[in-house]
Amino acid sequence: MKHVCLYYGEALGGYGFPRGHPLGVDRQGSFFREASAQGLDKLVEIRAAPPAAREQIERFHTRE
Repeated sequence: MKHVCLYYGEALGGYGFPRGHPLGVDRQGSFFREASAQGLDKLVEIRAAPPAAREQIERFHTRE
């Protein structure tokens, strides 16, 4: 059983991370290719990022 997840996919890239952020749409593909080349994709569970509920978002961000 794998205990670490790597969230990867277009929905995550489209979240709005600033240009140059490792999970931003401009860098996500190169990050994942390098992680795979290093064998990390065999050590983690890869998942698509699910939408967050308002309560989850507000644990880290104000409503405004």
